[in-house]
Amino acid sequence: MHVIVATPGRILDLASKKVANLEACNLLILDEVDKLLSMDFKVNIENILGVMNTKRQIMMYSATYPVQIKEFLDAHVENPQFIRLSDEFTLKGLT
Repeated sequence: MHVIVATPGRILDLASKKVANLEACNLLILDEVDKLLSMDFKVNIENILGVMNTKRQIMMYSATYPVQIKEFLDAHVENPQFIRLSDEFTLKGLT
């Protein structure tokens, strides 16, 4: 298996059933990370990190940057790099 695209709960389910071995996994990509680090999913993300390779890269994508993301970065990411599409994010024109 080279790629798993799934919800955090499903990834943990596959790992617990020994269908997916996450010990060799060295890349975790989190889309909509602001939602994934909410109270509903944060424990699952922490559990996934617990069974992954400790030498790993984490890529996170989000339109917003709430405090949960900063706390997660401080705890799990060494020397984070940021790519911003715009210095200012506005909602002009959206109804």
